[in-house]
Amino acid sequence: MRSTLESIAQLLADLGHVSRAQWSLRLLAALSLVAAQLLACGGRPLDGVLAALTSAAVLVGGLVQSIRPDASIGTLALAGAVVAACASADVPVLGGVAVLVLVTHACWSLAAMVPAHGTIGRGALTTTVRWAAAAALLALAAGLAVVLPLAGTSTPAWTMVLGILAVIALVALLLVPHGTSPRRGR
Repeated sequence: MRSTLESIAQLLADLGHVSRAQWSLRLLAALSLVAAQLLACGGRPLDGVLAALTSAAVLVGGLVQSIRPDASIGTLALAGAVVAACASADVPVLGGVAVLVLVTHACWSLAAMVPAHGTIGRGALTTTVRWAAAAALLALAAGLAVVLPLAGTSTPAWTMVLGILAVIALVALLLVPHGTSPRRGR
């Protein structure tokens, strides 16, 4: 019992040293996760067994992941929101939940990558935004080219143009070199 109390006291002491930037990332992640769950459940997170179970998974997983961004339980929270969205089978809801889950995951990843007491550097932010954009473009292209046709939904012709532009932007994003600029002077 004593070791449990000591570990809880240590956790609370560690949370006192978390920087404002870290708390901002964790709060943004938690808010976007809650928004994803509310969108997936149509604003009624406790209406029905599936909605209540996924809401509980989102709440517990999101709380633990926000306290310890390097934990793996956040996958449970993200999966809960995705399962609830898939139950609705509404394409705009699925798209909105996907964007909110991506924001949640990017914020938790950045919070796990940067020391809790430190500030967020430009390099870490640039890398996170770059890979989040790549994931969003890949998801958009895959969704337009594979998921919607397999789902049997009728898609307008302009979505083909949007999918092609997403693939071109994804390739450009991944092929453009990143990192530090070459040295000048010598």
